[in-house]
Amino acid sequence: MNPYGYLPATSYAFLPFYGIMACIYGGLAIVWFVLNAMHWKEIVMLQNYITVVLGVCLIENMLLYFDYAHFNLTGTRGISILVAGAFVTILRRAIARMLIMAVSIGFAIVRPDLGKNKKNIINFGLVYFFLGFTQQ
Repeated sequence: MNPYGYLPATSYAFLPFYGIMACIYGGLAIVWFVLNAMHWKEIVMLQNYITVVLGVCLIENMLLYFDYAHFNLTGTRGISILVAGAFVTILRRAIARMLIMAVSIGFAIVRPDLGKNKKNIINFGLVYFFLGFTQQ
């Protein structure tokens, strides 16, 4: 154990990085929620999906911070935190890619709904999620 804990020097920078990122996402989420509450009558469905991605990013960074903090304090990786972090990371990537695909075909910009493309986007997201989980 070194004076800073059990994390190796190559991984120690991730501990404050994920802590700061979680705080930034938390502040951004507070501002986003306040603005959504102020303009709740004008919100389109796309903004609700952005809220979901923002919330998942916040949870992901908190889990990664807690994983590195636990490893730094105890010297062992918490399997449950590690698995939850991997799950949330893959979930965020899948949701973000589904959102990009929906916006790319004009959802909430020129189209009010996805129509028949909704099923294809959901299937893509599920396949991406399961393939991403097998890689982790």
